[in-house]
Formats: sequence, structure tokens, C-alpha cells
Amino acid sequence: MASELPGLTSQAFESVVVITSNDFMLSKRCPACASWGCRPRWRVSEDQGRRGPSSVQEAAAVVDEVQAVELFRFADPVQSVTVEVRCSDPLLMGEERYYAAEIVVESGFVSGRVGLQVSLDDLDEWERCLAALQAEEGAEWPAGGRSAWVEVVPDDPVEVTVHDSPSTQIAVRVPIDVGSEWLRENRLRLAGVREAVAHSS
Repeated sequence: MASELPGLTSQAFESVVVITSNDFMLSKRCPACASWGCRPRWRVSEDQGRRGPSSVQEAAAVVDEVQAVELFRFADPVQSVTVEVRCSDPLLMGEERYYAAEIVVESGFVSGRVGLQVSLDDLDEWERCLAALQAEEGAEWPAGGRSAWVEVVPDDPVEVTVHDSPSTQIAVRVPIDVGSEWLRENRLRLAGVREAVAHSS
């Protein structure tokens, strides 16, 4: 069992399931700060019937109060893996801009999200990944091993594996029975992110 934060009793926490590379362990969340004891934060889903957006227009919409746009979504009626990019207030490092993003996993068993930073080069790389997937080749994104990343294998069903940062070796694999238009829709999502980033510059 994960250790508790100083000064808070076990009754003050909400229990969650955390997937590790070897087994399951129980972690806890503090209601005072809403933080989780370990990362990534895989939570037991309370809404097992939640589905993804019913249209590309929904997917391109703002997903919360901060401007966050879906870069891609692999989904079926049971589970999904999504990347949401916040297209404002980028982190400037030299001439490169990095946008805060999250990989989001939702299923009837576990749900969670892990953060990463996305550059304009990463958007170009995702376009190349979509071309590889169309050619029935596997894809890994983003490249470079600097942060959390996603591996996609275009089998039937499509297998999407979410990896935490390389130092933790934590991963969650989700088989997804995607719809027939998933490539076209994800290309439209990519275009939507590029447009949102351009408007925020």
C-alpha cells in the first residue's frame, strides 16, 4: 500500500488503483490538494458507460475552461485513449514552443492521465505516424524518449499502449475496436490543433 501524506489519516483519502509494470497497487488521493501519491494516476472509473465525442466537431471543441483540443482519439463504446493539447501559453525554450498536453485513458476498469509537452515538430511527427498507421505499420509518439509517450499497433483491435516517462517503466495497454473512419477523423483533429495553435500565437 502506498504511503500516506504526513498529517492526514487514511480516512481522509480516496483509494484508487494504480497499474504498474508488474502488478496492481493501491494508491491514495488527498481531498485537500487533489494530488495523487504516484504518477501516472490511474483511477477506477466511476462512469463506465462514458463514450467519446459523437463527431469530429465535438472532438475539436474546447474540452475544459482552458483551451484544450484533442490531438487524437482512439475509442470504442467501452474505452478510449486521447491526447488533449492546451493551445495557449506555451513554454518557450530557445526558438521552440512547447504546449502542455495530457494523455488520457478511460475505460470501464481504470482511468487516468499523464502529462507531457508537445512542440510543433511533434505535431509534424504525429502526421508521419498517421501515414505509417495507414500503411499498417506501428507508430510511437512523441519521439525522443523525453516524456510520456504512446505506442500504436494497427491490429484488430488496435492496441494503444501508454508509457509513463522512461524512468518509471510504467505502461498501460488498451485494445480498442476503432471505427472505420478513425484515420480520417484523427487527421481532422490534427488540423484542429494546428489551427488552434496558430490562432494563439
